Amino acid sequence: MGEMLDVVAPALREILSVEELAATSTRVIRQTAGHSMLTLEDWPTLTADDQLDDETLLAFQTFDDQGGSWMQGRETATQMYKRFRSELQDFVAESKFGWGQLRP
Repeated sequence: MGEMLDVVAPALREILSVEELAATSTRVIRQTAGHSMLTLEDWPTLTADDQLDDETLLAFQTFDDQGGSWMQGRETATQMYKRFRSELQDFVAESKFGWGQLRP
């Protein structure tokens, strides 16, 4: 689980401003039956002993905006980084704090 956060941390630093990064929290959670209607804070957080799989979500919140990135099978670290970075760019462009911005 810590490895997943290590892989995506550079993308968070590259896309988010210093203020946005300071206001961002991340959690690794697993979707389970009945949780689809809950807010991200209510989903069960994984522990270091839990296995990562296709129902694992890297959830993040910046200010009041929430987003997430699902695990995609057997991705390499590079593939995960690239996909997460792309999804984070979309998140920022659709967020209240970064509406319409395409960040490098």
